[in-house]
Order: sequence, then structure tokens, then C-alpha cells
Amino acid sequence: MFLFIIVGILLPIYFLKLYVSYKHQKIRTQYSVNGNDKTVAFFHPFCNAGGGGERVLWSAIKALHHQYPHHSYIIYSDRYNVEPSTIIRKANQTFRLELDEEIMNVHFIQLRLCWLLLAKYYPIFTLLGQNIGSLIVGLEAMLRCPPDIYIDTIGASFTYPLFRWFGSAKVATYTHYPMISTDMLQVVADNRSTFNNRPLIARSRFLTKIKLVYYHLLACCYRMAGNSANVVMVNSTWTRNHIEQLWNRTVAVVYPPCNVDNLRSLGLTNKKNNMIISLSQFRPEKNQKLQLQSISRMIDILPKNESSEKPLLVMIGSCRNEEDEQLAQNLKKQSIELGIENCVEFKLNIVYDEMIRLMEEASMAIHTMTNEHFGISVVEFLAAGLITVAHNSGGPKLDIINENETGFLADDCDQFAHQLYRIMKLSDDDKHKIRLKARKSMEKFSQQNFEQSFRQQMSLLL
Repeated sequence: MFLFIIVGILLPIYFLKLYVSYKHQKIRTQYSVNGNDKTVAFFHPFCNAGGGGERVLWSAIKALHHQYPHHSYIIYSDRYNVEPSTIIRKANQTFRLELDEEIMNVHFIQLRLCWLLLAKYYPIFTLLGQNIGSLIVGLEAMLRCPPDIYIDTIGASFTYPLFRWFGSAKVATYTHYPMISTDMLQVVADNRSTFNNRPLIARSRFLTKIKLVYYHLLACCYRMAGNSANVVMVNSTWTRNHIEQLWNRTVAVVYPPCNVDNLRSLGLTNKKNNMIISLSQFRPEKNQKLQLQSISRMIDILPKNESSEKPLLVMIGSCRNEEDEQLAQNLKKQSIELGIENCVEFKLNIVYDEMIRLMEEASMAIHTMTNEHFGISVVEFLAAGLITVAHNSGGPKLDIINENETGFLADDCDQFAHQLYRIMKLSDDDKHKIRLKARKSMEKFSQQNFEQSFRQQMSLLL
């Protein structure tokens, strides 16, 4: 009986590896890959989204193609029902990367099962559901196009052992944030209600214990999956600290490419002293509610004779779906409830040029997400000359802001309000000095630095 069980397990594995080996050779022939040239595949199903993760994807492809022009590049993507050239043109327009679709040799493998990656299909045990979903989507990707090099850029860690041990590929990952972290465990242990810890669970000791066991089991699986990768890159010191602790291995920090070159050319004068910019997608974890509360508190601490200097918060952001749009509407309602509707403007899904105009016009910026893994928008604020107050945690604290030198940090509503008021009352000369220091310090987050660092790490596999 035991022998039959062993054979029942090993035989499907043998035939799977046999099929993948056959398919691998067929793919190399199909894409005219010869000799030492390689097929390099990126797992990024939602490659047409236009966010910071997509900028990393296209910048990585550009970086590798520059060094290895004869390799064939593959993207495992969702079924967008558009021509691949349209996706590349959108990336060019959005990120200004000067991608040449004629010579880049990029192929798209459109996957049928990408919907399994979406959180909305897992109302409970969301992390487990999404990771099992990623394993299934990864299996489809491997069966349809097994590569020589597999690069994950969305954090689908459960696919790493699949491609390495069954697909015989070398595996690299660029991780934006850990699937699970010690901060998440602490939130549950402290019975705190947040966007990813429901009040029902926070109020129950029994459910809290079950969730902690669930998280610890996930963390064990996450470690085993992470150790299947040959090369691990992360986007920030905060992410590195968590991944090294969770995976018990050394990882490399490769700062993501940010739009610092264009933003550093913006003017630093003729700014509206009371105008504050916020820039992020409308998502619960971005904690935009705290921004409204901070503006309300800031108005409270303004001297009565400074009513003309009331702050103006301009909330710029995109909405991915109906849930995001509903959140934006709820924030508008809250601004009315706080009595600050005349001090807040909402700019949803605006074009790039309008965003640049607003950033050049504003004097300050606010970023309120707790434990932001990196904070691309914070980098963009500083490069644009906006004196920024960010949450005292994550990437803004560890990598981006040198407090009182290039920007300011805050922990709660009262601190945000007082920091913003403090900035507003600084002399023009002091403001200019901070802006110059901040802009200079953003050089390390440039497109060029990312491409060099990414190529350096990938040279270990290529």
C-alpha cells in the first residue's frame, strides 16, 4: 500500500517534468532562442495597470534588454483583449521609458486563470486563497511556456518552488512587500481592528488565537517558498528587514525606479503657501481619513487672525474599481462632517500633466500610510520640491526622509497637524534650503540607478 502511494505521487511528478522539458525545447524553437541565449519570463499578470509595480516591470525588461538584447522576454499576463503593442505603448506614455517595441522581442502569454489572484473571490482566508490561486495560475504559466529564467514582480512566492523544482528554471523575485509581517501578527495579537483585521476578530480572544495560528502557518509556508528563489531583491530597508527575518536569508535592496528626473526640473518658487498635496490610490490601507482629520486639527490650531491662511488639501488619486470609488465618496462625506469641505479638493484619475501642474503649484505634501513598504509618492514629493510630512514608519522613515533635514515625520493626527503648521510658518529661505536638500537626496532613486542595480543582481543568473 505504501509503495502504491509513493508511485502515485512520483509518477505524476515524473510526467510533469517530462512534459515541461519537452515544452521548454519547443518554446526555445518557437522564439528562435539559440545557444546560450535564454528565455526570460516575468510573472506580472496585471501588466497593463499603470502603477508603481508596472513601472518596475517595464524598467526591469528595459534594463535586461539593454545588457542582453538576444534573449527572448516573456510576460505572463491577463487576457486584456488588446494588441501587445498597445500595452507597450501605454507603458511608454505612462512611464516615459522609451521602450522600442520593434526590437525588444517581448512576447505575451495571456493566461486564462488570472481571476484566481483577485482578493474579492476570497472573503475569508484571503491570503491563503490568493496564494493557492497564484500557484494554480503559475502552473498554467509553466505548462504553457516554461522559461530558462523566471522573475516574479508581484510577490507570488508560492510559484517559486513550482518553477525551480518542476520547471528547472532559475528563479528571481523583486518583492515590494512581505505577504505577512511581524507588524501584521502584532496587530492581531493586540486585538486591534484595522483594514485587514475585522472588528469581529479583534473583539474575540478565540478568533484571535485561530487567526494567529493561521498567520504562523502561512509564515512557515512563505519561508519555504521564499527559499526556493535563487536571487531575492526587495524595494526598501523595511521590506528587507521583514523578508530576512521571515525567510532567514540575505536579500538585496534595489530601490524602485522613480520619476525623479522630470520632477527635479520643476520650479521651487511661486508656490501656494497653504496648498498641501496628497497622492495615492484610494485604498483603505492608505489611511486618507487621517489626512482629513489632520487638516481639521490644523485649522483648530491656527490663530484666529490667520483665517485667510487656512490649508487647502488636494487629494490626488486613482480608483481601480467600485470599492475604491466608494471610498473616495466616503472621504468626501467625511470632509463635510468635519466641516472642512471648503479646504479639500478631490482629483480622481487625472492626467499626468495636471498632476505635475498641481505638484509644482503646491508647497507641502502629506502621506499617512502606516508601514508603507517604500513610498514612491514620497520620493516624488521630495523631488518635486514639496516639503513633506509622512508617517513615522516603513520606507519613508528608513530610506527616504532625513527628519528635519529633507522632510518631517508624524505618528498621529495631532503631530501631522502641528508639523504642517510648522512648515507653513517657516521662512521662505528655510523652505528653500529644505527643498534643495530633499531634491539632492532623491538622486539614489533614479531610473538609471534601478537599471544598474537590477542588472547587477540578475547577472548572477544570466
